[in-house]
Amino acid sequence: MELSISVAKSFWGIDKVGYLRHRVSFGGLEANPKDLKFLIDLPFPESLQSMQSFLGSLNYYSRFIKDYAIYASMLYDLREVAFAVLEKRPDLRKIMGQNHPIARDHRSPELQVAEPLHERWIRAH
Repeated sequence: MELSISVAKSFWGIDKVGYLRHRVSFGGLEANPKDLKFLIDLPFPESLQSMQSFLGSLNYYSRFIKDYAIYASMLYDLREVAFAVLEKRPDLRKIMGQNHPIARDHRSPELQVAEPLHERWIRAH
């Protein structure tokens, strides 16, 4: 087996490299800040299926979210209770569908991404 390295295509002395939408460095695996920003910008789920999709996205990045188990347990409880109420109350479904800011924006203000992201939020534990 013959192995060769192309100097023109190689990078030397780099602290971090991108691989499969993550960053690999001496310190470990890091999430891509653009992907984390995407999770924060997701709209509040309006159906059980979209809530399950949202939880699946969070689960993929769970190793990068501090105290993920605590937050996830609350979201799973919300999944089981809140959408059962929405199915029984058509008036609430109507409110959720309007362009009312209270019904539309359910993101917590402390979850907004401030540039640049601090390293502790993107490092795997």
